[in-house]
Amino acid sequence: MKQQVKDLFAGTLAKLVADGLLPGDGLPNVKVERTRDERHGDFSSNAALVLAKRARTKPRELAACLIEALPPSPLVERVELAGPGFINVFLAPAAYRALVPEILATGPDYGRSDIGTGKRVQVEFVSANPTGPLHVGHGRGAAYGAVVADLLAAVGFQVHREYYVNDAGRQMDILAISVWLRYLELCGEAPPSQVTAIRVTMFGISRPPCIGNVGTTTAVPAASSVQICPSMNRPGATRRAISMP
Repeated sequence: MKQQVKDLFAGTLAKLVADGLLPGDGLPNVKVERTRDERHGDFSSNAALVLAKRARTKPRELAACLIEALPPSPLVERVELAGPGFINVFLAPAAYRALVPEILATGPDYGRSDIGTGKRVQVEFVSANPTGPLHVGHGRGAAYGAVVADLLAAVGFQVHREYYVNDAGRQMDILAISVWLRYLELCGEAPPSQVTAIRVTMFGISRPPCIGNVGTTTAVPAASSVQICPSMNRPGATRRAISMP
């Protein structure tokens, strides 16, 4: 619908150029945009404001001239002059009803195009962190990502959908060590004297893996981070630390 309104203005401007009311060389781009307030119509154009200097006339006078020259259209109910020279277009009810037969006739192919033909695009969505809990945001990301990918495919793009499974590398090593240390703690076994690990979040509870010999502290390089095991806050507990190279 927006394009049809733009075509009406383009035809009118061409007529004014032919009548000598507008210079025909290098006409600037005239915008037709949706209005923010329905009281100002459905679409608005700044044509008169942009072209007034070239036409050597006031914007409101040029806007009135443009409105008078606009050809009748079954899609347009009325056109009004507003403010310093804006042209507001009010669509007729038939403009909306005219779209329904087109949608029904086209069926599932309505809205499809080939603007993306020959182009490839990758859409990565969800890609939940395997070491953290799932939450409602991941579900929302799945819905949004799937819709975006389908829309791109509908207009011709070759779409590669990717769920990045980050199940390798440092964070997975940390998770494995943390689970192992927790297992040792539950079994009442003493952990090894040294291990490489950092603070991790498991099951929504942030806790650092506990390492070191009772009554001793593992050597920590200057660039490392130190985490004190929370269990050491219990009465009679000995403070222990871990090192991260």
